[in-house]
Amino acid sequence: MPEGDSLVMNKRNSRLAIIGAGRVGTAMACLAKERGYRIIGLCCLHFEKAKIAAVFLNQSGAAYEAPGPWLKDADITLITTPDGEIGRVCGQIAAKGYFRQGSVVAHCSGAHPSSILVTASDAGCHTGSIHPLQSCATQELAIKAIPSSYFCIEGSEYARDELKGLALAIGGRILEIATADKPLYHAGAAVASNFLVAVINFALTLYENIGIDRQKGVQALAPLFEGTINNIKSVGIPEALTGPIMRGDLETVEAHLAALKEKMPGYIGLYCALGHETVKVALAKGTINQEIGRRIHGLFFDLKDASEKGC
Repeated sequence: MPEGDSLVMNKRNSRLAIIGAGRVGTAMACLAKERGYRIIGLCCLHFEKAKIAAVFLNQSGAAYEAPGPWLKDADITLITTPDGEIGRVCGQIAAKGYFRQGSVVAHCSGAHPSSILVTASDAGCHTGSIHPLQSCATQELAIKAIPSSYFCIEGSEYARDELKGLALAIGGRILEIATADKPLYHAGAAVASNFLVAVINFALTLYENIGIDRQKGVQALAPLFEGTINNIKSVGIPEALTGPIMRGDLETVEAHLAALKEKMPGYIGLYCALGHETVKVALAKGTINQEIGRRIHGLFFDLKDASEKGC
């Protein structure tokens, strides 16, 4: 039996508690239950959300208004509250003695390390974090998207082992990092997801300026950004890069900048910042030389004053 399969089998029937019945917490509970984990309870600051989540799991009796002695039955407690509440909530539960010594306490934040669960560690628990590297816009979309996603896992050795079993059971893949690297890991995730949304919004704003409404713009651009993602998956970066900077087409870049300066000067800075990074990728691809790269960079630097005024 492959090592991953053995790890999953060893974790089946583990008892799981969820603190924070939002999109991620409810989705993780649902997926874990489908794979044999026993959900012993869900609680939330807003009790109605916990009740809705429990009904969704067909376990109406599993909703709790607050953490309590019931948590002592958990093998794994996942704290899936908003990031800013994780440490405080963990501290309150530990202070009341509701964590069972030897159990795993973990959070699902991408930004924070497991070290923010120090009060659980002091209570004799194994601590870690398990972050699905996925954008969870709604509960339903999260349930569909999380399986097959990568899970970033860090923490104590025992916690990592238990959390890897959970991730593999759900159908995920494992990405282990050092605890100290959590901030840069999350910055990369934010750039890939949140900044992508912002960049597409930038494109839609340009289209709006020429009379293309946002809905039509999304329909028009969707095949383009989907094709780009497929190219990245197929041939990687820098090979997936196309466009005027990749070709060293200064005339087209100048036309873009002139149009922005005339009609949308507030966006010159964003275009130039992205352009500088694109030059680096084009140089790595080898389709432009250093001289062309310097000339394109120069176009962006020349518009620094216009950008500052636009901001």
